[in-house]
Amino acid sequence: MKEVRIPKLKDQSAAYKLFHYPYMWMFSSNEKYDENDTEFFGRATSGNAQLDYNIATAKTAQYITTAEAAEMSARGVSVTLVDPEDSITIYLTICQHLADWHNQVQRAGVISKLRHVPVEGLKEFNQLARNLALVGRRHGLVDKFDPYKAARSRRTFKMGYTPEVNLATATHSDDILMSIVSFDKERRKR
Repeated sequence: MKEVRIPKLKDQSAAYKLFHYPYMWMFSSNEKYDENDTEFFGRATSGNAQLDYNIATAKTAQYITTAEAAEMSARGVSVTLVDPEDSITIYLTICQHLADWHNQVQRAGVISKLRHVPVEGLKEFNQLARNLALVGRRHGLVDKFDPYKAARSRRTFKMGYTPEVNLATATHSDDILMSIVSFDKERRKR
């Protein structure tokens, strides 16, 4: 019998995690269906238009992948994590995925071999990461703000030292995505 190797979590790439690991998200139940599903299967109705609208737009909790959540968020759908502490894991995974693409594009000779850089998909992930950074800050994405550190920084500022930046107010940076987009534009010019 052939031995089956189950990969550890560390062995799987950030891209695999984004497209295959499901998380519990809250969103309107009608956003999961597209026009083809509705046309083929139809929708059950009660005969009351207001009740049908309320049922269709009621938020339900469903497991979807981060890629699906990013695509829905880009369409303007309000998606919310059920467990806000998952925002830290998802945010770091998206940042790793963007960094992997950045490293791939920057390598010498790879620009000519890449046929297509999924810029739109990366923009969707970046937008979702920006929104998750705001949630993640409240749940430990950055270190908790030390109230005494402000007093220490004021004292050091008077002595001529510059105070440290407060990471609790930091927001998501778009520098990596902009670098990928500029490399993609250079590649297309060639």
